[in-house]
Amino acid sequence: MTCGDGRDGAFDRQADYRADDLAEVIDAALRRHLAAGVTTMRDLGDRQWSVLERRDRPNDGTADVTSPTILASGPPITSIRGHCWQMGGDAQDAATLRAAIRERAEHRVDVVKIMVSGGVTTAGTDLLACQFSRDDVRLTACWSPSPSAASQSAPPSAQRRMRFRPRLSWPSSSVSI
Repeated sequence: MTCGDGRDGAFDRQADYRADDLAEVIDAALRRHLAAGVTTMRDLGDRQWSVLERRDRPNDGTADVTSPTILASGPPITSIRGHCWQMGGDAQDAATLRAAIRERAEHRVDVVKIMVSGGVTTAGTDLLACQFSRDDVRLTACWSPSPSAASQSAPPSAQRRMRFRPRLSWPSSSVSI
């Protein structure tokens, strides 16, 4: 699912959504899932924190839509013009990766997602190539404020993803990233 839109072509439509259109897409998806009996959803493809903003609205009957519990990553971390760059999660080196992780901590994400390889839905990315070095992936996993999810499409990037053990709890507020 991409920002709550699980229909075919969702990725292509995402850049054209205005904020209120995107909010309606997310709310409609939440209503459909709740009607189907889904009580918890995970979104790993957020654009500009829109799903996280929806997650943080009250779910006590005062919001426009009662929804399943939302676990969300915010925009996935990706290389410059890498897979899913349109969602706003570009990073290119250790300093920008730390900044991206810090930003996700500030937004209180439930999981940090990093795009380890290119993807089918992003023109110009290479499915077989790794977007980040082994050290970059390790840095993301070790310093993430929450569990990490790595997306890959090919064996080299899968091997890179599997060579680290992510931290499974939030660091204390004294940790500097």
